[in-house]
Amino acid sequence: MTKAIESTQAIVPKKRDAKAKKTRLREMLARKRGASAPAGTRLLKYWGGETHEVVVTTDGALWNGHAYGSLSAVARAMTGTRRNGPRFFGLREERTP
Repeated sequence: MTKAIESTQAIVPKKRDAKAKKTRLREMLARKRGASAPAGTRLLKYWGGETHEVVVTTDGALWNGHAYGSLSAVARAMTGTRRNGPRFFGLREERTP
């Protein structure tokens, strides 16, 4: 019986501080949702005669000093129309008719 207790204790992970645990959870969720680019990636998009810089974060993306929940939200703010964000930023191939 003591062997079973010892093996159970070995499975329990070490405690982490709350911030690190939250960050890891966000990264896992992003991978599960099929995130298009890892956090920290800098995307450049030429649109409307200007080059725009977007930084991908664990929570979404940053553009023009504002945080957005997704690349699609950034693409919509940038263009004024609904767009597939990963496709708009060149992270996915265009569909062929």
